[in-house]
Amino acid sequence: MPKTFSPVTPLDKAVKAAREGKNKVADFYSLFLRSRIFVPIKDFPGVKPNAQRAVLRGTFSFRVKLLGKRRILMIFDTPMRLQRAFKTPTQFISLGPGALLEALPADHYLLLNAGAPFARMFLPKELAWLRKNMIRKTAPPKRPARRLR
Repeated sequence: MPKTFSPVTPLDKAVKAAREGKNKVADFYSLFLRSRIFVPIKDFPGVKPNAQRAVLRGTFSFRVKLLGKRRILMIFDTPMRLQRAFKTPTQFISLGPGALLEALPADHYLLLNAGAPFARMFLPKELAWLRKNMIRKTAPPKRPARRLR
C-alpha cells in the first residue's frame, strides 16, 4: 500500500486502526455491523446494468468467486468501489451486514472492498463468531456509510 494513501471511508479508517492495534478490532466489527454494504448479484432480467436492485419480493443470487475450494463473496462500502472492481456493468443490492451474514452459507468467505488499499478478508470461522456474538447486539443501520471529504 502506498504511504500516501489516506483512508476514504469510515470503514477504511476502522480497518486501518484495527491493523495498527488489536484494541480497535471490536470497534471495527461494531462499525462494520452498523454499516450499509453493497453486494454484487447475478444479473436479473429487466433490471438495467449498474443499477441497484430493490429487493422487496423475489429472489436473487450473490455473485460468488470460486478461488480453489474457497467461495468468496466480495462486498463493498460504496457502490463506486463495487463498480470499479468489476470489468462489466454489475447489478447489486444494498443491505446491512447482519442480514447478509444470516443469508450467507457457513463455508463462504467475505472480502470487503476488493482491490482497495484497506481491503479486509473475513474467514468462515470469523463470520460464524460474528453471527453468534455480534449480530443481535447491533442495531440495524439507518443509512449508508458516507464518504469523508
